[in-house]
Amino acid sequence: MFAFLAYVAWVNQFGYENRMVIAFLMFAVLCLVGFLFSFYSVTLTEKEIIARRFFRESKLLWSDIYEVIPDSLDSFSLSDRNGDVKVFISSQVKDYVELVGLIKQSRPDIWEVRNTLTVQDTQAFHKNPWSAIQYSLIGVGMIVTSLVAPSDGRGNELIGRLFLFSMGLIGIIVLVAKEPRKLTFQGSYLIISYYGGWKKSLHINHIKEIFVRRDKVRGTSISYLQLQLENGKKITFSSYKEGMPILASAFEK
Repeated sequence: MFAFLAYVAWVNQFGYENRMVIAFLMFAVLCLVGFLFSFYSVTLTEKEIIARRFFRESKLLWSDIYEVIPDSLDSFSLSDRNGDVKVFISSQVKDYVELVGLIKQSRPDIWEVRNTLTVQDTQAFHKNPWSAIQYSLIGVGMIVTSLVAPSDGRGNELIGRLFLFSMGLIGIIVLVAKEPRKLTFQGSYLIISYYGGWKKSLHINHIKEIFVRRDKVRGTSISYLQLQLENGKKITFSSYKEGMPILASAFEK
């Protein structure tokens, strides 16, 4: 697309001294590089796992895998004991959930995050704060707008200001406060901690089934874990720093 726009700009002489042509060509080159670097595949054999990324190949024997290292967007790396060899597993690969399931079958013992101080399995999972930050910024923006907007002295405008101010407070107090902050496993209970300071507990007997789902959001594949409760309600968990595969393993365990 950018190459075509560069051609159109060159033919019609858009811009001063063909600056538009140069700009479009730069974007075309960047898109081409991004496209070439997007080639990625994972191959599983009876002996090893192989990932081809950035025109390079990395492989690990199943017996050499020591730990799972979480990455962004539920991606992760499989590493040997010394960290010399790492195989990156992208969450955007096709059939990601099935791929994780096959890796778990080959090495079911590695899906735990180790606490470096106690060398024990971690029981706490931390939610990325982006949703809370977004709600806060929107709320602050609405409050600031209600305070600094020019006034013409009419009553309807005062009502509009009060509405913006109140909605901003709701965004900060209610929406942020109800966002989950952390999950903690304590025996047969799951403790959900919120930004508002309160906690909610869920007993294992309340859970009927566990599902891992995949959806596309703005071109990106997103994983989330869903609990089906005995009373028919559903609770969804996503965007945890430790990654969906490790979080799902903790729930299953």
